[in-house]
Amino acid sequence: MPQVPSDRTTSTIKFYLPSLRRYARALTRDRELADALVRDCLERAVSRIDLAPSTTDLRVWLLALLQGEHARRASGERPVSSRFIGDSEEPAELHAFRVAFDRLTIEDRQILLLTGLEGLTSEEAAEVLGISPATVQARVSEARKRLYLSQRDVAELSPAALVERVELPRKGVAGRSFL
Repeated sequence: MPQVPSDRTTSTIKFYLPSLRRYARALTRDRELADALVRDCLERAVSRIDLAPSTTDLRVWLLALLQGEHARRASGERPVSSRFIGDSEEPAELHAFRVAFDRLTIEDRQILLLTGLEGLTSEEAAEVLGISPATVQARVSEARKRLYLSQRDVAELSPAALVERVELPRKGVAGRSFL
């Protein structure tokens, strides 16, 4: 694993580019939108690098900038990824997870992405989102519950599960077979 840069220069920002791109893509579910979001975040970061708090991890500050940029762009509607719906090449469990995750509110997705995907601590996620660490912990717990319930609902509504629950009649009208 590469050494985390300790200085706060614009050249060290590139070290955190994979993390920013991963989080942006997970939020937007669209490569082009994510890249534009990261580009705008980086422009803002470079122009304000001298304003980065010295007590804050640079990655946390960059994620907070990205989060703020995403919030400014949000129209109140959360995009649902159509590319995952009906993708027959992925396992049913993964499909159910993706659909269930897309059904979560943006707040639930953000908290799970920051703590789960990016591995931020409650304190770091709190800095990114501008909330208290206790609120982060509570939201993570609630978001996990909602994700579990949503995933269970999606799995129950999958075509395979519906076929298993529905018994088709073997004989039709006047003794003719349906099958």
